Amino acid sequence: MGVQQPYEVYITDVVTEHDATDVKIGPNPTTTYVEVFTKREVTLKLYDVSGKQVLVTNDKVLNVETLVVGTYFLTVTENGVKIKTYKLMKMQSH
Repeated sequence: MGVQQPYEVYITDVVTEHDATDVKIGPNPTTTYVEVFTKREVTLKLYDVSGKQVLVTNDKVLNVETLVVGTYFLTVTENGVKIKTYKLMKMQSH
C-alpha cells in the first residue's frame, strides 16, 4: 500500500476564449487543407503537439499537404486575441 503525497496546484494564467460561435473549420480530419469559415479578419497559427509553431497565415485556407501525418492545434486569433483553438488531424492521402 503506497503513501499519497500531498501536492499543490498553482494557476499561473487564465485564458478566456472569446465568442467563437461564428467560427468553424473543415474538413477535419484532412489530407490537404483546412478552411476557416468566418466573416472575421483572423490570423491562423498551427502548432504541432510539441508546441512548435509550424504555420501562420492571414488567409482563411491553410495548406497542410506537406505536413507530417499527426495531430496539430489550430489557433484562430483576431487582432491578437485568441478566439478558439481547434484540434486538427492531418491524415495520409490515399
